[in-house]
Formats: sequence, structure tokens, C-alpha cells
Amino acid sequence: MNGILRRQRIARRLGIAGAVLGLVAGAVQATAGARIPQWTGDKNSPLELGMLTVILSLVALLSALTLGRTPLSTPHRLAAATGLLIPGLLCFTTVGTLWYLPGGLLLAATALAVSAGASRASRHFVLTQWRAGLVTMPFG
Repeated sequence: MNGILRRQRIARRLGIAGAVLGLVAGAVQATAGARIPQWTGDKNSPLELGMLTVILSLVALLSALTLGRTPLSTPHRLAAATGLLIPGLLCFTTVGTLWYLPGGLLLAATALAVSAGASRASRHFVLTQWRAGLVTMPFG
């Protein structure tokens, strides 16, 4: 259990750092994206994409905060990892180069959160419950 909790805590720290940097990247995209297109991916709707990045970064922050004090059950840990993974991947398309550092931190946090309980129970849960997880993850 000690190794699981340690990995969860490291994942939590990386996730929080990535989410906070993601909030900054989204705010920069929303306010200055049109003026620095080489950094923000030269998007047509920088305000809307910046706001979407902020919202997804908040999802990642909430997910990271759940990886805190006690070892989580397999479904809860995997839901938190999914809450880090989706913004971590999706925001590469919303803010361009500004997302490299936050995205990398969120993806590293995802890998640690999943590996924290890499066990037969985790594999079994993913293989048997993946559809239910996709449908209920945003509401869990």
C-alpha cells in the first residue's frame, strides 16, 4: 500500500502543476492568442479555445486533487486518471505550443495514477467495465 500511496501523491503533485499551468495557458490563449499565433497554434477562435482549455484544466485539477491522502479504489483511481488524460491530450489541439509543459505533466500524472495500482484488479476492472466508465466518468 505504501508504494501505491506514494505514486498517487506524486501523480497528484504532477497533476496539480499541470492543471495550474494549463489554467495559465488557457488564460493566455483567451486574452492574447490572436497576438501570439506562433505560440497558440494560430487558432481562429482563441477566446473560445482558451475558455475550453480553462474548463478542461479545472477538470484535471479536480481529478488531481482526488489522488491525495488515502489509496483510492481501482474505479476511483482510474476515473481520476481519465480526468487527467482527456484534458492532457485534448488541449494539445486548443492552445498549441503553450500546452507542451502542462500536457506533459498531466500525461505523466496519468501514467503514475494508473501504475499506482497496476494489479490484476485494475486490469480486470478496465477490461470488464470500460463501457460503463466511458458513460459515467463525467458524472462520477
